[in-house]
Amino acid sequence: MAPRLLNSARMRLLCAFAVAAACAGLPQPASPPVQGTVSNALIKAVYLLNFARFTEWPAGAVKGPLTLCVLGDPDVAASLDSLIGDRTINGRDVSVARIETFRIVRSCHVLFVSGDDPARASDALDAVASQHVFTVGEGELFARTGGVAALFTEDSRPRFGINPEALNRAGLRVSSKMLGLARLIKAEPR
Repeated sequence: MAPRLLNSARMRLLCAFAVAAACAGLPQPASPPVQGTVSNALIKAVYLLNFARFTEWPAGAVKGPLTLCVLGDPDVAASLDSLIGDRTINGRDVSVARIETFRIVRSCHVLFVSGDDPARASDALDAVASQHVFTVGEGELFARTGGVAALFTEDSRPRFGINPEALNRAGLRVSSKMLGLARLIKAEPR
């Protein structure tokens, strides 16, 4: 009986994390989901917002607006725009940047790399090496090869994992609650 309670409690925490943007008063998307379903792009956007909300950057690392960058997924970027509106995260203005090249990723605070192309993921991680960037990719391989966080599906449910070594290397700190919800992913040599 105890494992069922733990799973139930864990599920409630995961759900709470996934909808924290709504609880914080962030606006709903412009078009409501059809037939009660939520798009994958919106789910990813909520995760990205929450990663930004529950992350601390080193003093001086965050200048100007908090920039959430999306590489290669215009639907996620549009969902982020819709969720953010003119709101702030932890008192900071927020901007969404749609990027196609790695030249400007150094201005990102959160960088989402869509897809599962290992070469593109590696190029993105190399572009922000030694920077204070919370990198997010799709699939656990992204975190195992040096990304901070990975989004994936398990048992038909959206999940996320965090690579604590990559998090430390980026000089970032996250909420202990967020870390407790994440699957901890160990880095593999690249």
